[in-house]
Amino acid sequence: MGIEKGSFVYRLGAFDQFVNSLIGKGSRDQTFSARCYEGRTYGVKWCIIAEKILNFMFFWEPHHCEVSFFTDPTEWTYGNKDGDGVRNKQD
Repeated sequence: MGIEKGSFVYRLGAFDQFVNSLIGKGSRDQTFSARCYEGRTYGVKWCIIAEKILNFMFFWEPHHCEVSFFTDPTEWTYGNKDGDGVRNKQD
């Protein structure tokens, strides 16, 4: 019985969501990387710095945080006008 292919990546994603939850006020389904990208677009200062650090750490994936944000476009933290944690569908 070996390690399932891709399980490490899934664990990293779960850890990423866990970190976002620990920071507070984030969507439980949104990764920390996606939250940093979204926060940067709204001018949140710590997100601007964190996004630069994360993009540097994931140097092999250009614009890592942006890619993470648009990979799962169902949750958001900063731009939700309705307060329900769900991003409105863009037309």
